Amino acid sequence: MTVKDISPATGRKLLFAYAAAIAAWMFDFKSSEAGAGLAVQSVFIVAYIVFFALFVLFDRGFRRVRGFLLFFFCAFLFVFVGIVSGLLAGQQFYAMFRNAFTVGLYASIAYATARVVLLCSLPALRRVLGWLCFGFSISTFLIVLLFQGGVNLETVRFQILGGSGLAALSLVSMALVLSLRPVEVTTVFVSSLILFLTVTRTYLVMIVAQLLALYPFGKRLLRKRAVVAVASVCVACAFAFLAFPEGFERWMQRLFVREKFGGIDPTLFTRQVEWHYMWNAFLSSAHNFFIGSGMAAETSYYLARNLGGGLGAEASVGFGHSNHISLLFIGGVLGGAPLLLVQISQLLMALNFIGKGLKHFSDELDLLFLGTWGGLTVIGTFVVGFFAPVFSDRGFSLWYGIGTGLLIGAQALGTKRKARVEINLQRREPFHITRSSEI
Repeated sequence: MTVKDISPATGRKLLFAYAAAIAAWMFDFKSSEAGAGLAVQSVFIVAYIVFFALFVLFDRGFRRVRGFLLFFFCAFLFVFVGIVSGLLAGQQFYAMFRNAFTVGLYASIAYATARVVLLCSLPALRRVLGWLCFGFSISTFLIVLLFQGGVNLETVRFQILGGSGLAALSLVSMALVLSLRPVEVTTVFVSSLILFLTVTRTYLVMIVAQLLALYPFGKRLLRKRAVVAVASVCVACAFAFLAFPEGFERWMQRLFVREKFGGIDPTLFTRQVEWHYMWNAFLSSAHNFFIGSGMAAETSYYLARNLGGGLGAEASVGFGHSNHISLLFIGGVLGGAPLLLVQISQLLMALNFIGKGLKHFSDELDLLFLGTWGGLTVIGTFVVGFFAPVFSDRGFSLWYGIGTGLLIGAQALGTKRKARVEINLQRREPFHITRSSEI
């Protein structure tokens, strides 16, 4: 099926069903206890399934997307092996379902996004995703503000980060090379402010990685906008300092926390403890090596007493504070390794698309924008995955899938259009050769 196979009306239906499926998760939340809030969350699940089914119906069934089949198979294999391993270990069914559903959400929305890129109006898709990204950026903050006792600016952390946080912060990097629409500029401002309030260092590492990926793509554009970028950062910092002076103090404490604890970073310490636990569990037996510890296996981490801890060990269920090691911990080399390798290949695809995007798609700005946005989201999420459990959060998984789908869809559409141009040139070539031979 090509873009010409659908009518404008069908394209609008597809885009509506797609947007509604994403919006179904805008006010999703994490329960304080396992199973709490399940009735409300079930509404989100049912709404997503209904709108996704409508999308497939409007699309006349599942369709092949170039570069997607292997990705979907590996995601399915990871879920299957993780559940089988979990059942053999007698793990709780609800915890397994929750983690498995999050991976399914990631894969399914990636498929829908790729199809929308191939079939629908790219300017309309960009406009819809811009508003959805903005909505997700503020929804979690509003939930905490209105329903969870308000926001304490002196202690708040990642609780107020929206599901689209990684995708929204990708727009910060994109602003240096591509023009943003008003809603995208607003999203950049809101997401940057929330990042400042959360004092989350991992996202700074993510932004640096994205800028490094963008440099070969837009050296010329980066130089032109460098002055504007530096001026904008200075203005933003001055505003933040005046409006939230306690925020700067918290950032200084986070950035120089090693000095307080004799050169040791407490947060990194707990991450390393959990990494070692999952890695050692992965290598502990042939069973764990091949099929993992199960979809709801518990990890273990702690904070040493001299670093402010001493309250005992804590645990993550399934996905610990490294998404990449967690894939091996849960599914072993049979279930986790294939999905991890596919994600690495998508990281390379993102770097390749961004690196060649300006050369091949400079006359198709919406395609360039969406593909670059998807590529930067994939890069950013992959970097964050070294330090955080991306698949333990439905919002992050949803937007990781959206970024993946944008990248795969833009790559497929760009390849198709490039091939069409080459075919048209080849059709003209014999005519010119004949004319020159006659002369």
